[in-house]
Amino acid sequence: MKVKRLVILIFLMAAISVATNLPFAEAKDKYVLKDIDLSDVTKEQEQRILKILRGQDCPCNCCRKGDLVACRNADDVNCGVSKKMATMVKTKVLGGEEDAKISQAVSVALKKIMDKRKRKAEKYNKVYDIDTEGANYFGKADARLSLIVFLDFECPYCTTGYMIYKALVREFPDDLRFVFMHNPLAMHKGAVEYAAAAEAAGAQGKFFEMADLMMAKKGKYSDAKVILYAEQLGLDMEKFKKDMIDVDILTKVFICQEEARRHGISATPTVIMNNKMIRNKNKIEYFREIVQKELNK
Repeated sequence: MKVKRLVILIFLMAAISVATNLPFAEAKDKYVLKDIDLSDVTKEQEQRILKILRGQDCPCNCCRKGDLVACRNADDVNCGVSKKMATMVKTKVLGGEEDAKISQAVSVALKKIMDKRKRKAEKYNKVYDIDTEGANYFGKADARLSLIVFLDFECPYCTTGYMIYKALVREFPDDLRFVFMHNPLAMHKGAVEYAAAAEAAGAQGKFFEMADLMMAKKGKYSDAKVILYAEQLGLDMEKFKKDMIDVDILTKVFICQEEARRHGISATPTVIMNNKMIRNKNKIEYFREIVQKELNK
């Protein structure tokens, strides 16, 4: 009898083991809410959170309309929105807010995200007819392609990008030129003055030489250092100092800045190629591929 019971027990255990490994067992959701810790909420609060999220459309184009829970649990690496919304809902539920108010807050947040994405899409589909007359450029004047970039000497991202743009011209010397457009941002107090310093050096044929020295310091320079750079370049110092505050020099900076405003360009660096704005990843491999594609057209 004991042997018979033991056999039955072994059989049952084997059956359970096989069942748990059957394909249909995977049909059950792996997560309640992926990457969201719900250990500190009650069961009732958990159900409220799930109900609120299931009543909202996901804006990540995953086609799971009206269900942020499904989107959160779908292993979609491109959807960070559902995680943010889930975190917000959990915080508000724990804070004691009413479900209706939480749902409204989520709807407002999602609309802002969608509007922002729409504006971004429009920005990259828009045609930009940039007037570059009088702007400094690096490369051949008759190059097939122009890489037009709006830059700020105090912008750390610009300093990295600047080196990439010049390197690209060296890789495509006959086909590409880099056009430097000033866009000194209001948040950078010395940006206008440093742009004027580069233009003052440009008045003596040394714009990019001055820009090289300034950009190499990644926006960390002073008026005294700019004077030192001018001396290093062997500039006529009397003329340089005079030109730095000259109305015509400053006007040249402001003309570039106004061109940026006319096209709704507010960030730096902003890159335009073939009349289209390019997403700026500050990686030479990325830009190299874009330039090659344009040349192959």
